[in-house]
Amino acid sequence: MSHEHFCYLTGHYWQCEGTALRGGDTEPSVCVCVCGLPLEGFDHSGCHDCVELLACPEHREEGRQRMEKARKEHDRQRAEFGFDKK
Repeated sequence: MSHEHFCYLTGHYWQCEGTALRGGDTEPSVCVCVCGLPLEGFDHSGCHDCVELLACPEHREEGRQRMEKARKEHDRQRAEFGFDKK
């Protein structure tokens, strides 16, 4: 059985088989419902219909590159405006 995630980078749903790679992780982790149970193997008919915003495998590298670019820009602005000084 599979479930859906929403790729926030390009705005489409994608099918997941129960584990997905998140953030800076190097290994996929189990997808968990807002109720705290794994999405696969449990009845979630009583749970709110929530969808995790998660870059799909096809766009994951693009998301990583965007985050790295934003992090560098944030660091540059901190230095430029003196926010990194105590």
